[in-house]
Amino acid sequence: MKRYFENTTPLVVRAVAAMRRASFLLLPLLCIVPVHASVLSILYETRPYAGGNLPAASDYVANWDALVLSNPVPPVGYGAGYVPEFTNLSNQGTFGGSSGDIAFHTLITLDVTPSQAGIWNMQFGIDYGWGGALFVDGSLVDFRNTDMWWNGSYADPSQILSGGVNLAVGGHTIELFGLELCCDGATQGRYQAGTQPFQIFEAVPEPGTVTLIAFGIGMLALGSTRRKSSDRPRR
Repeated sequence: MKRYFENTTPLVVRAVAAMRRASFLLLPLLCIVPVHASVLSILYETRPYAGGNLPAASDYVANWDALVLSNPVPPVGYGAGYVPEFTNLSNQGTFGGSSGDIAFHTLITLDVTPSQAGIWNMQFGIDYGWGGALFVDGSLVDFRNTDMWWNGSYADPSQILSGGVNLAVGGHTIELFGLELCCDGATQGRYQAGTQPFQIFEAVPEPGTVTLIAFGIGMLALGSTRRKSSDRPRR
């Protein structure tokens, strides 16, 4: 019995050490990845447009649909793709494209958790010289067909698209449609869930993804311990 414990004690010590190393590696991960992910994806896309402003919010949606139908793939000078966060976005900065005659579409998908359900206040600092519209789950939240340029500040409500929406638990979509003559300034979007501070829309991994990453890091730490142990000379 004594020999048994003498043989297994080193294994226990190594296992504990591996767990400590895994915990140390996980701490930065847990600090940067929220436990309850909400923003699943942010699709940002542009197409050429030079037709001026439109009379109604629904016209901005129909106009975008027509542009995509005529240009399923963005032509040179425009683009489409998923971005990690809604900050510093522009056609010229994000896609290296044109700084004028642009139609914008942004689609944000959410998965609201029970702790986040309730009123969400959202603000979008945009540069839509020919106006734009904000929709949540297909319903109009804000619309203006006049020149809007936030110029880095949310202070003037006439220069941004914004609104408060009651979001239940589950999936939701936020869509922005905008038109720009010139000069394609950098844009940003942020939200406030309940009484929490405002934060930038940022796509983050779902909780299941974080769990898999944590498991993988733990296994790597344990594997490293085993390799070090096998490299030691035997007596």
